[in-house]
Amino acid sequence: MTDLPDDIDQLKAMLLELHQQNEAKDKLLVAKQEEVAELKTRIELLVEQLNLSKSKRFSSQSEKTPKGTFNEAEQQKSTTTFDDQKKKRGRKPFPKELEREVLKHELNAPYCECCD
Repeated sequence: MTDLPDDIDQLKAMLLELHQQNEAKDKLLVAKQEEVAELKTRIELLVEQLNLSKSKRFSSQSEKTPKGTFNEAEQQKSTTTFDDQKKKRGRKPFPKELEREVLKHELNAPYCECCD
């Protein structure tokens, strides 16, 4: 404290200069903290993408797993069984309202009792 001047105006100027330096450092600190927060969220996103990529690449594969899911929440939500969603194949039965006509065909060739 011995190197401080005795003049009040000089002391006020030094105090003002120190105050401005502190404000500049505070602004820089806030900017750096915001940058750190952004980088942390980016890292979390990248880690999540990496884990998803690893699980898709190294987990057990099946044709029943849904394609095109982006994250684990969607993947877990869309794990419905595909047996319920299978469409029935083949011809649909005729409606009961339609008339039916039964035709019985008989062969003219002789019928053998021993060998059918």
